[in-house]
Amino acid sequence: DVLKLCDLGIATERRYDEESDSEIAGSSTGTQLYMSPEQILLFRYSSRSDVFSLGLIFSELCIVMSVTERNDIFDNIRHGRQNKLDDLITDVKTVEFIKMLTQVKSKDRPSSREMIDHIFLA
Repeated sequence: DVLKLCDLGIATERRYDEESDSEIAGSSTGTQLYMSPEQILLFRYSSRSDVFSLGLIFSELCIVMSVTERNDIFDNIRHGRQNKLDDLITDVKTVEFIKMLTQVKSKDRPSSREMIDHIFLA
């Protein structure tokens, strides 16, 4: 019965990066718990960083977890170890959707359009 709001936007100048095929900005602004791997390690931020954060937030809505469990689960996801999701979430489609959003490599994450068009949200 508690409403939570989030803002994934960061006010910063962006530039296009051909290697990642996305807009990026050098920023470490935000809550580290919800940051993508590239944001923590490289201080690089793109719209696909928000996709990763959204995946973490969505997993948090699907799993009852303590603060310690959440930190461990998010750290595992950030390092590509997502196998615990299969044990904690019984719905296969939900697990697949979260894994899609939280790919370690930003280029492997869906765009906003791809998420909207995904069967999970249909």
